[in-house]
Amino acid sequence: MLPSNETLLNQIKSGNISNQYLLYGENFTEISDEAKALIYNLLVDNSNLELKFEKQELADILVIEPDKNSITIDKIREIGAFVSTKPFEAKNKVVLIEHADLMRTEASNALLKNLEEPKSFVYYILLTDNKNKLLKTIISRCQVINYTSSKEIQEFDYTEMLSILDRAMGKDLLAMLDSKEYLLEYQKDYDVLFDFLGEFYTGFYKYVMGYKIELNEDFVRLYDKYSIANEKTILNTIDKVESIREFFKVNANFELSMEELLLYIMEENYA
Repeated sequence: MLPSNETLLNQIKSGNISNQYLLYGENFTEISDEAKALIYNLLVDNSNLELKFEKQELADILVIEPDKNSITIDKIREIGAFVSTKPFEAKNKVVLIEHADLMRTEASNALLKNLEEPKSFVYYILLTDNKNKLLKTIISRCQVINYTSSKEIQEFDYTEMLSILDRAMGKDLLAMLDSKEYLLEYQKDYDVLFDFLGEFYTGFYKYVMGYKIELNEDFVRLYDKYSIANEKTILNTIDKVESIREFFKVNANFELSMEELLLYIMEENYA
């Protein structure tokens, strides 16, 4: 049993699996099936475990589900007891949170504490069809797998955008002027552009924090170049990216908003 997503598939084959994932998309059945395939590869390595997995009897899975359209802090507190002991049957433990966007504020903050203190044998998989309702700090700690516009992202030529980010982080004021024509091409499809920005800076955060996950080699070259950036700088940039994305939903001026974003990046401590 293998997931269809190319990123997940390559990580499973290489054995380089992240401890924290966020799977999101419009089709919740699709991302649930992908999560099942990922969990199978994390826990099942013999016929006995496979049988228990199919019967949903494995002791090393904790599933958190909404109760009356919300996930309370009491539900998240169950994680503490679950991860306090080593795996009972498999080599790992998995915490699956369905409809993670329905976590209440206090539940989200409680989950964040678990994500900030990961144990090597515990894997968190969050599922949602509304990523924007999750705390930005939770998103930044997960490897995000996008099932909403995966085709568009695969076709997105990020070479020019990386050059723009390079110049912005290097405090080159001409970057704003030179990038106008390119950025305006994405005025109608801004989600593709902002998904890329989110992926880039989330990867940057993981790089700075020393997470042992596979990162895009082209991204890493810029991470190395601007390695003085700290956790706070990158998280602030992620927040800025998401806040400007939200502005577009209320008809904000695209050109001015992109100039604001690039200027913000220039003023942050990247170089």
